[in-house]
Amino acid sequence: VGAVLLLISISIVLTTTIDRKSPSNVPTPSPTSQNFAELARIVASYLKDPSSIYSHEADNTPQSQAIKWMSEVDEYFYSSDEQILQRFALATFYFATDGNSWKGDHSFLSYNDECTWSGTNELTGTNYGVSCRDGSVTELVFEDGVLSSGSLPAELSLLTQLERLVIKRDKDLKDT
Repeated sequence: VGAVLLLISISIVLTTTIDRKSPSNVPTPSPTSQNFAELARIVASYLKDPSSIYSHEADNTPQSQAIKWMSEVDEYFYSSDEQILQRFALATFYFATDGNSWKGDHSFLSYNDECTWSGTNELTGTNYGVSCRDGSVTELVFEDGVLSSGSLPAELSLLTQLERLVIKRDKDLKDT
């Protein structure tokens, strides 16, 4: 009986050792992405009303779209909660102002650091976008009718170092 138990123990150790050395074909999550629940938890802890993220009606809110983009598409590595909030605020701004319809080429919602998100109005040649100091957004400038619709989201208040906000509104842009 003792020899049989010893043989079973050796077999288990060898199997475990072999399994550890063999590569796994099971995909692992990207080390740079975070899941929806974790991002939503972090963001919700800073929001006055987190229902725009969690409620069943929230599927198409700019806030929900921003969290979904961050958890499902964005591959950027967030170094802190502050950076998560900053990226969330800018992504919410993008979705709330119908970023797909902005005039000109831009790098918003790219995989790059949000401090590099900018663009050029194809009609006027003027630049717009984000400016940062020490990794914190200090300016958000959109002039010459780049924004054509939507509303300014309250989440811009999450940009705690924002010193300058310049929005030259088109007729369809609303305040919130």
